[in-house]
Amino acid sequence: DLDSDVRDLMSRLVDVVNVTLAATQLQVMNQWLLLDFRPDDLSELFTFLDDGTEEIATSDFFAGLLRMKGQAQGKDVYRLQTAVDLLAEDFGSFMAEHGAVRQRLSLRRSVASSRIGDL
Repeated sequence: DLDSDVRDLMSRLVDVVNVTLAATQLQVMNQWLLLDFRPDDLSELFTFLDDGTEEIATSDFFAGLLRMKGQAQGKDVYRLQTAVDLLAEDFGSFMAEHGAVRQRLSLRRSVASSRIGDL
């Protein structure tokens, strides 16, 4: 029965094989279409959520499905932009600090080399 198949799918980790199979099985595909999801939507979501292990938690997959539908609200876009701005700022600070550390290390190498040369 389809409900037990869906529950079985939800109880496991979602992997790329399961997504591909679920998207191609006619009954399951019809259920996804009723929910306004096309097979390429499922593959796109999986690719977006996958961290390279080719497995994602079922809860993450279904949470992603929920987030894909509906219009983005201004507050969602604002939150996203704020998060991106903070990451960019943190990255800039990191790079500046990284450059300063590299300069200090280079100076210390020079000092150490000159002291060793004086021996």
